[in-house]
Amino acid sequence: MNLAKRRFRDDAWRRGILDWKLHDGQKKIDDKFRENNSKLFVANCSRRIGKTFWDVGVSIETAIKKKNARIKYVAAFLSDLEEYAIPAFRKTLADCPDHLRPKELTTKKKWIFGNGSEVKLVGLDRNPNGMRGNYADLIVFAEAGLIRRLGYLYSDVSLPMTMYRDDARIIMDSTPPETPDHEFKDFKERAEASDSYVHLTIYDNPLLTPEQIEDWHRECLSGTTWRREYLAEFVVDQERAIVPEWRESSIQDLERPKMFNYLRRYASMDLGVVDQTVAHWGYYDFENARFVFEDEVMMRGPQMTTDYLGDTLKATEAKLWTDPINGPLPVYRRTADNNNLLLLQDLATRHDIHWQPTDKEFLHQMVNKVRIWMKNGRIIISPKCKLLIGCMRNGIWDEPRKKFHRSKTYGHYDALASAMYMIRNVDEHDNPFPKNIGITSFDHHVPMSAETTKTHKELKKLIRRVNR
Repeated sequence: MNLAKRRFRDDAWRRGILDWKLHDGQKKIDDKFRENNSKLFVANCSRRIGKTFWDVGVSIETAIKKKNARIKYVAAFLSDLEEYAIPAFRKTLADCPDHLRPKELTTKKKWIFGNGSEVKLVGLDRNPNGMRGNYADLIVFAEAGLIRRLGYLYSDVSLPMTMYRDDARIIMDSTPPETPDHEFKDFKERAEASDSYVHLTIYDNPLLTPEQIEDWHRECLSGTTWRREYLAEFVVDQERAIVPEWRESSIQDLERPKMFNYLRRYASMDLGVVDQTVAHWGYYDFENARFVFEDEVMMRGPQMTTDYLGDTLKATEAKLWTDPINGPLPVYRRTADNNNLLLLQDLATRHDIHWQPTDKEFLHQMVNKVRIWMKNGRIIISPKCKLLIGCMRNGIWDEPRKKFHRSKTYGHYDALASAMYMIRNVDEHDNPFPKNIGITSFDHHVPMSAETTKTHKELKKLIRRVNR
């Protein structure tokens, strides 16, 4: 290295400026990060674009520029830190001048700088409380899409540590998680709203030629994988999606049919205390052979008492299905899971609202019926049913595909379970309309049945006797 380059390098290190180490793709992240001073910054990027080297560089810059700074570099797994982050720190520090070079404490996963600053790496699987501390000037959540309880770690742990620290920042970078039902998507939307968000795809990677990108695209076995891992789109893995046939066009605010009072109305409920208790109401539109979900309620935890549940169910039903002329409309069938038969009995005896238990032994069969109806356009969901829409859109199986994955936002996808019980118990074959509906003797010939004719003749005889 010639003298001029060495002087430039040493001066840049002294001032804590390392952007000269970045390629053009990484500079897009860096430029966006420095555009404003929002507390939260989110980078949603394609695989292999170099986001690890970027956030490692920002961590080192902060440590050099700010005396006694505290930087927390956090990942879901310690193995990821050992495989990716630690080599990135060592590579970035390789040309650091000796008088600025931090001391690496290998066993503690720390770098200590001469000005009192330190960078600490935390693998949450091995050290869940390791990111706590009195204060922090920078917190990096690397591959945030893999981190559980991200909202808690941000609000309850990270934010208090940034109090009274000028210009403290929190970075989340990641490729999208397997399902959009992850808090990283919420933070992405929050950062996007404050213009502190950047989205880079594989096409933003200057280290790849168009031909190489096309080769990768051809080799990618799944369109979902390509969109998520290389285009950084929030999509559900179709291999694990509970309802891969989900269509956004199913969300409609329909006007009820003219003869709604004749249609059969249904209610369904998935019971839970640890998980959510979710109930739905809807009707089967016989003419169009489709089911319409009209409303839902959800409750959980301490509020879930028998009396509160019963009162809520009755009030919702009355508000939804009370005709101004005919009064409350009958419910053809109410179906709930069989987890708590005593609760169903209490609802019947104490609140006069009767539920038919249904077993859950044939989970995949119930799911398949929902999938078939969704594919054929036979399910319509009111925008009011936000939980059901979220579960349909984001629900995934667990790895063995034996039960539903657990979600922080949607629980055990309880709203989808409630919908399954509903669809499973719909009577789709029996015509609910009366035989002569819409027909009157003023504009139609209405033939009398044999029994009616006999009665008519006897009545005429009786009248003749009276008249004598």
